[in-house]
Amino acid sequence: MGDLSQQLVEQIQHAYATKTPLKIEAGKTKTYLGRETSGELLDMASHNGVISYSATELVIRARAGTKISLLKEVLAEQQQRLPFEPPSFAGQATIGGTVAANQTGASRPWFGGVKDSLLGLGLINGFGEAMQFGGQVMKNVAGFDVTRLQCGVMGSLGLITDLSIKVLPEFKAGHTLTFEMDADVALEAMLRWANLSLSITGMSHLQGLLYVRLQGEESGVASAS
Repeated sequence: MGDLSQQLVEQIQHAYATKTPLKIEAGKTKTYLGRETSGELLDMASHNGVISYSATELVIRARAGTKISLLKEVLAEQQQRLPFEPPSFAGQATIGGTVAANQTGASRPWFGGVKDSLLGLGLINGFGEAMQFGGQVMKNVAGFDVTRLQCGVMGSLGLITDLSIKVLPEFKAGHTLTFEMDADVALEAMLRWANLSLSITGMSHLQGLLYVRLQGEESGVASAS
């Protein structure tokens, strides 16, 4: 765990001066996405660790190379969670790569995507200049929203060095219901149930089965079940 910000700045400045392309990697879980890239390796795996965490303010700040699995462990100690439910890819995915690829989980229709949980971030641009955008405790919307702009661009607009993320309390209870139905009937059911005041946080149809995940307060989950 460590802060390699200065080393990363120097590497990008050298690459800019020598016109050397860079290839950003950390957990290597996003290599199947986007276009094929080559160049000098910009390894973010060692640029990791939680910088700060305020459970009362519901915000955590971590370096880009921090694994999603570590963030989940830290948040679980305070019964909190990441709202956008990112995939961890067997514990290898990092928060920087997750934001760069804009990857979310099944709860996105109810709790929003990655950009909806970002408060601010650190960025090194193509000239090797380190900058900070957004806030650390509350969303700062003054000026151009560079923070949200980084979601899904795969590092093409700069190297993310750290992120401040809004978190939420963990659910008190959870239960998954399974229904046997074909795709057309399942789609109608999902659209109908999504508009009801139910504790639904995810729905999926697979191989003739509709899965409906309920999460929330114990009373809400029990009544919806």
